[in-house]
Amino acid sequence: MNHYEGNNIGSIAKLEITSCYLISGFNPVTFYPGGSWINVPFKEQTGELKEETEDHVNGTIYTYSGSIFVPNLRDEIDATMRMYIGQTSMIRATDMNGRVYILGSPHIPVMLNSSGNTSKTFIGENGKEFQFKVEQNYPALRM
Repeated sequence: MNHYEGNNIGSIAKLEITSCYLISGFNPVTFYPGGSWINVPFKEQTGELKEETEDHVNGTIYTYSGSIFVPNLRDEIDATMRMYIGQTSMIRATDMNGRVYILGSPHIPVMLNSSGNTSKTFIGENGKEFQFKVEQNYPALRM
């Protein structure tokens, strides 16, 4: 894929995940020994990141949500992602324009859910879709 200056390209280029328990500092993100971001391989052009801002009685609420599709129900990806399902994750998403978003924090983790199927037809694609969402009272860290 070619990128040209001035294009506002959609989709997520790269998604990484980590456990909130491995974070020793937040801005910038630093890890305890042995901690790091784990790359999540997903199908090109299936990554999406949404941002909503809501004025609330208690202040501004920033909601980030999205999804990725991991084809072929690969066991190694499924086992890795299963560890992060629930309220224990932070996500680093890089969009196709190169902007990096850090979603969640050690005190406000990202919620991760999954759904999968084998497809209805033999020409369909089996796999799992992973959905993520976080509601926080500050905008995502951007790099």
